[in-house]
Amino acid sequence: SFFDRDKINASSQSSVHKGIIYHKIFENIITTDDIPNAINKLAIAGQIQKSEIQSFIDEIKINTSFDYVKPWFDGSFTVINETEIITNSQDIRRPDRIMVSKNETVVVDYKFGFEENKKYVHQTKEYANLLAKLGYNNISAYIWYVFSNYLIKISSNTDKTIKIDLK
Repeated sequence: SFFDRDKINASSQSSVHKGIIYHKIFENIITTDDIPNAINKLAIAGQIQKSEIQSFIDEIKINTSFDYVKPWFDGSFTVINETEIITNSQDIRRPDRIMVSKNETVVVDYKFGFEENKKYVHQTKEYANLLAKLGYNNISAYIWYVFSNYLIKISSNTDKTIKIDLK
């Protein structure tokens, strides 16, 4: 379940564990200035080892410094992380990151695994459509495969996707 990710073994170094940790860190980042505090918060909670703090900081600073995503973390957007949106059928959707500026809205779903799946495209497209129904304009939707350094840009009105390499 959603809350199972809070019950992790801090000594485990599996890729699933690393993905859960990264997701928790990204939940607490608005700008790159927030990276150290987001990571320290997990160390204090015992979810990562103190000896891992600097390597997480270094890795995430690299992840957020690619030209395409850098503006997402520079303070030019109002950021809403992990907020709930209730659908017409009373289901709850929780996009990872919504960024709003005067001219655009960007919704991002983070993936820390390596497998692409059409259900992720459907899910992220649903987020964009829900935001449009809520009155947001000029919406762009992305799936960010953080460990693989690429984005999938999703068209909200077709099944077309575009892969964007970040490196």
